[in-house]
Amino acid sequence: MTLIPHSRTADQSEVRFKPTRAGVIGLWDYTDEEFVFADGRLVLRGHNGSGKTKALEVLFPLVLDGVLDARRLDPFSGEERTMKSNLLYKGQESAYGYVWMEFARTGPDGEALEAVTVGLGMRVTKPMSTPARFFFVTDGRVGIDFGLLDAASRPLRENALKTLLGEGATYATAEAYREAVDERLFGLGRERYNQLVNLLLQLRRPLLAKDLDPVKVSDTLTAGLRPVDDALVLQAARDFENLAEIQALLNALTGADAAVRDFLREYTSYLRAHARDRVDHVTGRIQDTAAQCETLLEAAGGHRTAERQLTTSQQERDTAERRCNEIGARLAEYQNHDAIKKQDGLKELRERVRTERMGIADSERHLNRAQENLAALKQEAERALQRHDDLRRTASRHTHTLMDTARRCGILHDDDALDLGAALDSQVAGRVAARRSELEDVRAHLTDADAAAKDQEREQEHCDAASGELTQAERQSAAAAAKLDLARTTAGQELDAFASRWSGSDDTAVLLSADGDVLRAAIGAVGEAEVAPLPEVFHSLTDQRPDPRRDPEAAARRHRGHSASQAGRARHRRGGG
Repeated sequence: MTLIPHSRTADQSEVRFKPTRAGVIGLWDYTDEEFVFADGRLVLRGHNGSGKTKALEVLFPLVLDGVLDARRLDPFSGEERTMKSNLLYKGQESAYGYVWMEFARTGPDGEALEAVTVGLGMRVTKPMSTPARFFFVTDGRVGIDFGLLDAASRPLRENALKTLLGEGATYATAEAYREAVDERLFGLGRERYNQLVNLLLQLRRPLLAKDLDPVKVSDTLTAGLRPVDDALVLQAARDFENLAEIQALLNALTGADAAVRDFLREYTSYLRAHARDRVDHVTGRIQDTAAQCETLLEAAGGHRTAERQLTTSQQERDTAERRCNEIGARLAEYQNHDAIKKQDGLKELRERVRTERMGIADSERHLNRAQENLAALKQEAERALQRHDDLRRTASRHTHTLMDTARRCGILHDDDALDLGAALDSQVAGRVAARRSELEDVRAHLTDADAAAKDQEREQEHCDAASGELTQAERQSAAAAAKLDLARTTAGQELDAFASRWSGSDDTAVLLSADGDVLRAAIGAVGEAEVAPLPEVFHSLTDQRPDPRRDPEAAARRHRGHSASQAGRARHRRGGG
């Protein structure tokens, strides 16, 4: 097969479809054969028996009408070669086959912009007299967008083809297939499409080019084409008769066109001069308008700048207020801290410790007095015992003396018992009872001394516990005081930064120069009783300040004046230096 390319000089893409490829699968000796067209043309060249006629037999006009009549397939052999014999060429029991053709619209570079593939599949067995047909018309290209062979390189079955292309792309009858091909590719209508197929059949007649006779060619075309309508013939005759009138009208129109061209040339020169003058006036007005617009744009830019500065100032003021509120909240939190609240309990504890210490001192004094009394009583008891011994010895001596005297006097005989009388007994008994009472008192004082010592130990333990709680409360109080000092220092630094940025002497300033000292004093007094909170002090200073939003133009003028004065002072300093 030899391809003869055909050059095309058109720059635009093809409006109509042209055949680009064709293929035969499972027919005769073609397992999977593909033919490529050059600009819609195909030349088949080869020796006899190579398959040139068989390729035309199974392609044209079969892919256009789907008719399997043997006389339409092969004009040379009559009814001998049928499509069944082409499918069962190798002697198999059953077979599937496909013939397809690809049509495309191409661009100037030959690239396919839109492709449509049409064709039919056939299924036959030996008992069948005529192969069963199924048809398809689909967008896409065989071998690129879809294939007609399965994984084992066998032709697809009918159900597999429907699944692959979809129900809307397959057709069961040749009539529906011809209508689908005409609608998608040609748009001729049923009658003209059938006429096109008949013309192809006439042009495929055997030995048509041998001894070419114009009359025979005319007869062939007449047999292939339908007659021209008589109304069209009459219309053509009337058009030939009107050629003279059309020529005269053309000459008149040509003269009028020349006159109009001359007039247009002169009038165009006039219009150019007039338009140039008008353009000069318009240009001057445009320049004046542009100058006014620049002035307005500058004023608008200054206004927008002032609005942005005002918005920024308001945002930073709101930020400062929120910061003041946060600092006030933190100071209030510090004031409500447990360590601060425990200061009152710490004072009460101190009073209690002082009272306990005084009680302990009193107990110690009582204990000392009791010990002194005990020592005195012990000394007195020792003296009483010594005196008792002396009295006993004296009494014994006196008794002996008395008895000796009584004996000497004969008052007392040697065998008589000594009886000094009841007075002596009562006196001795009373003295003994008195001493016993004193000893009981001494024992009672000793018991009181032991109890006082135990009370002293218990109070000492309470004093140590209170001293520990006092130490912990003092540490917490010191930590809270340190946090309070740090918060005051941080607030003072932030206030200094805010005041240095937004303080001034004009009406647009958020703070005055003296307001910083008031706010610092308010921060220093945080935590004291009957002192106004910091947000209240800040609002009292800023609420009376004039709002630049009420007169933005005046604020902008003041801002420009302030900027001009600062620039003047800077130039003066540079000139002085």
